[in-house]
Amino acid sequence: MPPKVPLRVFVSHSSEEHQAVLDVIAEAFRRRKDDFTLLMDTEELKVGEAWRARINLWLGACDAAVLILSDQALTKPWVLYEAAILSYRNRGGNFLILPVLLNDPEGKLLKDPRLDAPQVGEIQAIRKSDPAEIAAEGIRRLTGYEPKEKRPIDAAVSRILTMLHGLPVHLLDDASAQLKLTVPWEPGANPLVPFAERLLGASTDEAIEALITVRDFIAHDRRRVKVLVDLVAASWVDPKAIEELPEIAAAASGRAVALNAALAETARMYQVAACPTNRSYFVSLVDVFGETANQTKPQEIVDKVEAELRKRLNVPVGKKVREELKLADKMIVFAAIPAVGFTDFAIEYLQAEFPTVTFFFLTAAHGAPPGAIERKLLKLIIPQLHENEESTFNANYQRLVANVDSPLDWT
Repeated sequence: MPPKVPLRVFVSHSSEEHQAVLDVIAEAFRRRKDDFTLLMDTEELKVGEAWRARINLWLGACDAAVLILSDQALTKPWVLYEAAILSYRNRGGNFLILPVLLNDPEGKLLKDPRLDAPQVGEIQAIRKSDPAEIAAEGIRRLTGYEPKEKRPIDAAVSRILTMLHGLPVHLLDDASAQLKLTVPWEPGANPLVPFAERLLGASTDEAIEALITVRDFIAHDRRRVKVLVDLVAASWVDPKAIEELPEIAAAASGRAVALNAALAETARMYQVAACPTNRSYFVSLVDVFGETANQTKPQEIVDKVEAELRKRLNVPVGKKVREELKLADKMIVFAAIPAVGFTDFAIEYLQAEFPTVTFFFLTAAHGAPPGAIERKLLKLIIPQLHENEESTFNANYQRLVANVDSPLDWT
């Protein structure tokens, strides 16, 4: 019988919260370490690579969450970010969130417009003021709770476990030593599981050293090295998108999203994070269209897309690309395309011609076509990228590739 895994509870808070509340909550959960593992950062978080990777790791890895709210907390961008992701995981009641209202017995915080999108106000909150009572009530509600669904990071972790199966202990120890990020849980008996989860939350520098170490084990299969690099690079993608994209890609129609990004590589990272399988394919059409789609007729767009898909998917001459895609119902195909100049009619026409392709329309600073939004021809995905953050992520990916997957340092 496998060992019992403690319930992983993420605590969302501002580091400027009343320290007494956090201390009491932490101590109460530590006393129940066989039942709970607390995921709580006690340091001020900085916007950037490590911030997004670490928070997304915990948001995607936790089994339940405690959301501590106050006037101060609602001024913090990461608290609102966490509330939005946790609320999405709670859709349909399949994930447990416990909002805690500090110094707000009447629940005024729940009416704050900044919480409208996350819909936290619809969840029963803890409104006690004494830290010990807050901790006791939280433990009472969490005791006996059984997670009802897989975690968003499980697919990526499973892929890493498959690729590193049989990794010698000395290499695992050496690679783990490179990961200075502390993830406070031991999820089961397989030591590769905590390693995989820590790897997905590591900084670029830490990940490079760890990947170079395990690369020795899989050097005969360069494709596996590339997949590992991609999975680590995509760790900043939020768990909401990880769960949304497969649903969109499996829809009967309307397989399109508007991503407020400028780079096709950003869209590919979403594909990697959401569909980390051998059945998922990504095709960039950015170079095909550039920003001249407004000068291209719908049928010309379709012809260009078909030609590029034929080339990228190796469809033999004489076979129709669209028919091949319809037959391959188990193959997930994503295509990135600039949104500039695309009308809602052009988007609808493209979807009708390629109903089994999921299109990423890269809106950058231009925004999605209003007509397509009104008619719900595509789904908005807003990664909340801060200024220059997309280029930073791309630069970090290039560093990973250069240091881990570069052919120059292979013997």
